Formats: sequence, C-alpha cells, structure tokens
Amino acid sequence: MGAPPLRLTKKLHKERCQANAAMVYCKQEPAESIKKEMTTMEWLMYVSVAIIAIAFAVLVFYIIQTLLSLKKTMENISHTVDGMKSQVDEISKESTQLLHKTNELTEDLQYKSNTLNSVFHAAEDLGHSFQKLNGSLRKVSETVSKQADDNAEDVAKAVKWGSVVMSFWQKWKTEKTTKQADPGKEAN
Repeated sequence: MGAPPLRLTKKLHKERCQANAAMVYCKQEPAESIKKEMTTMEWLMYVSVAIIAIAFAVLVFYIIQTLLSLKKTMENISHTVDGMKSQVDEISKESTQLLHKTNELTEDLQYKSNTLNSVFHAAEDLGHSFQKLNGSLRKVSETVSKQADDNAEDVAKAVKWGSVVMSFWQKWKTEKTTKQADPGKEAN
C-alpha cells in the first residue's frame, strides 16, 4: 500500500509487448500504457484498501458489540457471585449455629441418658428387692399354711374346748345372775 507506483521502462514495456502481442496497450506508446495500467492498478488498489478498511471496521464493530455484551454478562456474573457470597456467608453462620446447637443437644442427651441409666439401675434393684420380698412372703405363707395344716387338728380341738368353755361360762353366768335375783331359791 505504501509502496511507490511501479514505473515501467521502455525495455520492460517491449518485453511485455513481445510476450503478449494481442494486448491493446502494447500498440500504444509506453507512457500511455503505463498511465492506463497505473490508473487501473491504483483504482484496484484503492478499492481493495477500501474493502479491507470496511471489513476491518465491520469486524471492529462486531468485536466491540461482543465485548460490550461480554462486559454486561461479566457484570451480571459479578453481581450473582456477590449475592451468592453473602448467601454462603449466611449459610455458613447458620451451619455453625446449627452445629453448636447439635453439640449442645448431644451433650444434653448424653447427660439425660446417663441419668436415666441410674434410674433404670435403681428400678432394676427395686425389682430384685420386690422379688426377694415376694419370695420371703411366699416362704412365710407356705410355712404358716404348713403349720396351719399340721396344727389344724389341734386348732379344731382348741376351738371345740373353747366353745365348751364358753358355754359353761355362759351357764355359770346365767345361774349366777338368777341366784342373785332370787336369793330364796338358793335354799331349795
């Protein structure tokens, strides 16, 4: 683009004309053909440069549009990341609090479990005591029952004698009250 225009010499012009005799500019004077050739080449060069410049401008325009769109996308991503960072911080704080609460509950549950274990041991001991008491009462009951069976005959005799004694005592008492009420009857 920045190169100086090509200057053909008469010798070069002759060589070209001999190689290609059918060309129109070979029949003309070398200066005129060089002028025409230069103007056509210059024109093509300027058109080519213009096309390249337009293509470069279009390319730059679309690159700018893409970069602006990318900038908006990056800003949105930045805002989203900032929002997520605050949410993650909140979730982290809540998780820490939840972990502390869980640890406290675990300690409380362990304490209550140990307390309940002692209650269960006491209940177990109480159960053993009741079993021993029931066993003792059963033995006493069996002993009393056995002795009652063994002494049932003696008890029956004692009850009979007790009844006889009671009836004698009742008779004696009635006679005594009768004698006191009627002192003359004693003489009879």
